[in-house]
Amino acid sequence: MHTSLSEWPQARARYEEALPIYHAIGSRLGEANCIKSLGDLCANEGDVAQALSLLNDAIARFHALGLSAGEVGAINSIGNLYDKQRAHNRAIAEYTRALALALSLSPSTAGYILRNRASQYIQIDDAESAAHDLTEAAKLQPDNAYLFLRLGELALLQNDPDLARRHFAAALAAALNHYRAGLAVTDAPSDLDDAVYSLEKPRGKQPALAGVTEALALLRNWQPHA
Repeated sequence: MHTSLSEWPQARARYEEALPIYHAIGSRLGEANCIKSLGDLCANEGDVAQALSLLNDAIARFHALGLSAGEVGAINSIGNLYDKQRAHNRAIAEYTRALALALSLSPSTAGYILRNRASQYIQIDDAESAAHDLTEAAKLQPDNAYLFLRLGELALLQNDPDLARRHFAAALAAALNHYRAGLAVTDAPSDLDDAVYSLEKPRGKQPALAGVTEALALLRNWQPHA
């Protein structure tokens, strides 16, 4: 809850409280997950050195447990950290490391890493590499809203604003379709609270934000299934 509210110090305090409890009860997975969460929080707070230390600790723990999926997530977090630091080449190296492990584990899980790496290539004006990654990502998750966002950014890099607009419109449509699909299997109004909250934040900062008003209307007008 503190994390969803961007209350980083409070969230860190709760994880630091939980960590010795996981250790005391012998939950090695709980420790690893908690350490990764602490690393992500430190990254959000801008404490790069501590974030890297915690995330690398988490990677080692996931590896010792044979949990490759956990390793992939923690390595991806390091890539995200370097992205925030605008260290794009270092981010690319981390996403490449995560991608190799993800592909050996389950290729279907690699889509978000390919999109993340493509974003870095776009930042360094490497359109060819970005296009390659997005082509591969599209094979895995062709209707993903973030895929269309990255494609739009790539089109802007390639000086094609008309294509960019089409991709951004497709991103909005895909996001709204995902909301509709989720609502089709939702049973309780309380299940929508987090989604409404996450949409209200950008809506409040930029009232004309395209797509957000429609998404909020979908959520607020939802009725329980008969």
